[in-house]
Amino acid sequence: MSNRKSFSLINHQKQVQPMQLPSQDQKPKFSHYLRNKVRAAQGLGTVEIVIIIAVLLSVALLFREQITSFAQELMDKVFDSSIVDQLG
Repeated sequence: MSNRKSFSLINHQKQVQPMQLPSQDQKPKFSHYLRNKVRAAQGLGTVEIVIIIAVLLSVALLFREQITSFAQELMDKVFDSSIVDQLG
């Protein structure tokens, strides 16, 4: 016979340990680590969005005249009545 312990599903009962708070010398659990990382990432996302908006606004202000002229030319082409007359 081997020295292995036999595993029986019928007689096997899991011992439930009472919940204990971790002491100072124990490592924190992975769930605590993950929860803290998620909280930190959410705050970082807000800062990133504010920076992106600031960059977009500054680019829009720098190229304000070019953007306005492009939009005006585009609207003129879209709503030009001569194109509509040619189709009909």
